[in-house]
Amino acid sequence: ALRNPDVYESFLDELHELYKEHEGVRMPVGQMISDKGFEPWIEAAVKAGTLSFDGYEKYRMRLMESGFNEESLRSIDTISDDVLDHMGNPKSDHAFKTFGLLMGDVQSGKTATFTGITHKAVDAGYRLIVVLTGTKSSLRTQTQNRLNEDLIGQAENSKGERTLTLNNGRVLWNPLTSPKNDFTKDKTDASITPDNPNQVSIAVMQKNGHVLTNFSKWLD
Repeated sequence: ALRNPDVYESFLDELHELYKEHEGVRMPVGQMISDKGFEPWIEAAVKAGTLSFDGYEKYRMRLMESGFNEESLRSIDTISDDVLDHMGNPKSDHAFKTFGLLMGDVQSGKTATFTGITHKAVDAGYRLIVVLTGTKSSLRTQTQNRLNEDLIGQAENSKGERTLTLNNGRVLWNPLTSPKNDFTKDKTDASITPDNPNQVSIAVMQKNGHVLTNFSKWLD
């Protein structure tokens, strides 16, 4: 029966859930290599009351309910703080440019970690999120569905029906892609801008030259 792809996929899902139920989800803190000249800003902003991670805290609760143990949650807390600190304060008075790379083993919690980082970035004031997946449309759709549930907070079934999974009323999301549709030319309409301060735009795109060209034009 396991030769049937659908049965095999269902078997793996059940096995994964059983493992999480009995063992929990463990994820240790990794190592960071960075420029020592960067200026930390998160701690001061939190103490000053100008920054709070409301969206992230709701996501953290969702991870806990899904089987992540406290050790792994603290790891994501630490990693997401460190990465956001190095990204820079989006509300800074001066322009800046930063680069970074997050690496991890297969099934090491990369998606949970970068979703946590994204939540904190949005809480801090970043207003444009771009996620580049692989070259297969199935992977793009899978990633879109995952982020719809864990970041935007709305799960969508095959009929297009939506269910609220996270309630972060402070964020007005502007999805530029969907499970069925990658970034298209209609998003280049001037009425949709990437710099609207009242909303957060997010695009989950396949690594495709045509798609990326359209997106580049929209940014310009």
